[in-house]
Amino acid sequence: MKQNSIDLLSFARNIHSEFGEDGILQALLEVMKIRDGFFVEFGAFDGMKDSNTYQLCTNGWSGCYIEGNLSRFRALEINVPADRVTNVNAFVSIDGENSLDRILSRISPPSEIDLLSINIDSDDLAAWRSVIRHNAKIVVVEYYPTIPFDTEFENPPGKMWGNSALSLLKLSRCKGYDLVCAYERKLDFLEIIYES
Repeated sequence: MKQNSIDLLSFARNIHSEFGEDGILQALLEVMKIRDGFFVEFGAFDGMKDSNTYQLCTNGWSGCYIEGNLSRFRALEINVPADRVTNVNAFVSIDGENSLDRILSRISPPSEIDLLSINIDSDDLAAWRSVIRHNAKIVVVEYYPTIPFDTEFENPPGKMWGNSALSLLKLSRCKGYDLVCAYERKLDFLEIIYES
């Protein structure tokens, strides 16, 4: 991405996503020449609503949806058939049996995940930091614009206050990712897309 200059925001559009991620991801995947692959989305809701990956799923990708809320998970199982996708009913934790690394080890994903979408409205940063064994080419994670952009802030465990863009940016650099797009459409949620 560093050699190419493309305005990913101009591609923003929703099919199932909430803030234009469907169009942005489609454009990014074209630049990266990724036609099909494997995704992981946690905080998956019902698999379709505000999903950053459902459009990919309908286009032949395989992957894993993780949702902790049982009623949402039941809807997910109806909406997303299990032929190419593994559905997991669990709240992703920072460590232990429900850490993302442990969950993914149980489902045996490919050695490299093409897209990781994190949307749990709270400990997104801590959950991503805890991922050690499973890398993704692209990560979509939300930050909160109510936290000043130049401020480091990590959601206190168990709260739903969100994380600052700066804190997520610093973590992404530590993990070897570059920021390729930051997108804001509403006052309360924003997304950042990273590419390694």
